[in-house]
Amino acid sequence: MKFKLLGVQITISFYFVALLIVLMALDSSRLILSALVAALLHEAGHFAVMLCCKQLPQSLALYPFGMKIVKPNNAVLSYQKEILIYLGGPLTNLACFFLLSLLPGGAASPSAAAHLALCLFNLLPIGALDGGMIADQFLHRFLSEKAANAASAALSALCILPVGLLAVWMVFEEHGNFSLLLTVLYLAVLLVCKQRT
Repeated sequence: MKFKLLGVQITISFYFVALLIVLMALDSSRLILSALVAALLHEAGHFAVMLCCKQLPQSLALYPFGMKIVKPNNAVLSYQKEILIYLGGPLTNLACFFLLSLLPGGAASPSAAAHLALCLFNLLPIGALDGGMIADQFLHRFLSEKAANAASAALSALCILPVGLLAVWMVFEEHGNFSLLLTVLYLAVLLVCKQRT
């Protein structure tokens, strides 16, 4: 499905809708729905900061495992604005966590936990995550292109390792919870593919 909103081409993948329907049908605890709402608000946070920076994206696409925001070809932003845009998602999740903490159920509610987990996970300095993009911006500001790319890859690999070990532990401890392990494998594949290009 494609449409325009504020002059931005929006694409919603069939697979995104299909996955959403399946997850909502299988999710009796509403935990997946809470995580999905947290993810959508996270991406809306990025979009809101882009609007505040007067930098409308060229297009925005929702896929089963994330969202892709394409900046206009002529987009030139300062390091500070780039970092603000990357922080928009995690800070939105953090604000939602604090607001939900004030409601009955507090910080222990599934919705609050989903927002906090998404905020903290996305701030990890790993490749495609917001924290990785922020680290990449800092490194490129102070190092040569080659040195910054090497340092960014090393930092990502260094952070993927303990998260990967945690994911393996969770598979055995949580009786087959593969969600974090699949996410770590996806991030590792992205990192390897980036290094080969």
